[in-house]
Amino acid sequence: MGFNKTHFIDITNDFTIDRFEAVKHFILKHGNTQTYRNFDSNNPHYKIDNTDIYLNAETGQRNINNNPDLSDFNEITIHPSSGPYYTIRIVRAGDHRKKNIRIPDKMQEKRVYLINDYGTVSAAMKKDVLNHLLKIEAKLSVF
Repeated sequence: MGFNKTHFIDITNDFTIDRFEAVKHFILKHGNTQTYRNFDSNNPHYKIDNTDIYLNAETGQRNINNNPDLSDFNEITIHPSSGPYYTIRIVRAGDHRKKNIRIPDKMQEKRVYLINDYGTVSAAMKKDVLNHLLKIEAKLSVF
């Protein structure tokens, strides 16, 4: 499925690149691995309360086992037990030039996006995701 502009919004002002990277490093250091979709396996994972947080490798199925030595992680997927999946994607500097990463042209480098694969991203969805991210970051500050 291709993204159109309504399927994602830029949330960089609310969730910066540095904050994305801090959450990613925390999950890699303190989490475990768990498969949550048929696309790939062994996603880095961390659970907070009733919410599962996963990392997705930027090269997709070319890193089917999500090995951190093979590629980086450009998506954080948040799955509350009583709600939908939310995906946050970072587009790092130089990503559009990398042939092994698929990024929609409409996404700019050095930005963080909230994605909805199934429709328009709403203000309520953004608010819910930002609340989950605050809980995750509170956990980071304990370590």
